[in-house]
Amino acid sequence: MKAWWKKFIGTVRRAKLSVGQFKSFGYDRMVKYYDKYLSTTVFTILSRMSPEDFYARTYDCAIGRLKTKHNAIMNDVKCTYNLTPKQYWDYLNPVKYGERVAYGQ
Repeated sequence: MKAWWKKFIGTVRRAKLSVGQFKSFGYDRMVKYYDKYLSTTVFTILSRMSPEDFYARTYDCAIGRLKTKHNAIMNDVKCTYNLTPKQYWDYLNPVKYGERVAYGQ
């Protein structure tokens, strides 16, 4: 062992590698993350992309990256809507129906 390393190790105090309390991964935490970090990005994308392209792109990007924790949430949390993709899109779209340019009216 190098003398300088041995000297350094002898001067350093033990440090904790964890910060704060453990937060469980769940649906509510995921929604809060979405609200804080993703909502403005998704809002902007929805104003310029067709519903078909948005859902296809989201599916293609996400399906191969889902982890056990995501599947557990999808299996455990009851779905609270009964809308078609088009109805859901019309509800979410920030641009009024007559002003949309990304796809045909």
